[in-house]
Amino acid sequence: MPETLHIPHPLNLVLRPWRGSDLAQLITAANHPQLAKLLPHPYSEADALLWLHEAATTQHDLFWAITVDDAPVGGIGFRAMQWSHAGVGVVGYWLTPAYWQQGIVPACLNVAAKHALENTPLRRLEAGVYSSNPASMRVLEKAGFTREAELKRRIIAKGDVLDEIIYARFRPEA
Repeated sequence: MPETLHIPHPLNLVLRPWRGSDLAQLITAANHPQLAKLLPHPYSEADALLWLHEAATTQHDLFWAITVDDAPVGGIGFRAMQWSHAGVGVVGYWLTPAYWQQGIVPACLNVAAKHALENTPLRRLEAGVYSSNPASMRVLEKAGFTREAELKRRIIAKGDVLDEIIYARFRPEA
């Protein structure tokens, strides 16, 4: 289970482990129409229960609720890859649109990435972004990630074939 992390930001931002008591707020937040391309839609109680169980029981991954005054408004995490990709964490994040454009995700991602790279076996964090999502690219860049590759015609999103842009951040060399 991940540690609770306090984020330097004007809002009372904390990254904390997901809890069963987050169920109703998770369903409400995840069902915002602007998140339909990122999360299952509609986001059901069964989806939320499955996620909360996975977040609570994982032995290898790090998943946090992004909270404002202890209420979940998004999520962030790293899914650890295995076998020949051991040491690589795949980044995921989402935020309720009411909190967009306030610097929340870059601040949270920067702190979470630093924590993961310094306190876990992860040596590399990577994120794939739809080529149609420049806002997410800016989030990653503000959080210290570097654009690494462009994978042509890699994603199908709502019937559109898109390129995937790969960003990475590494454990500092000793």
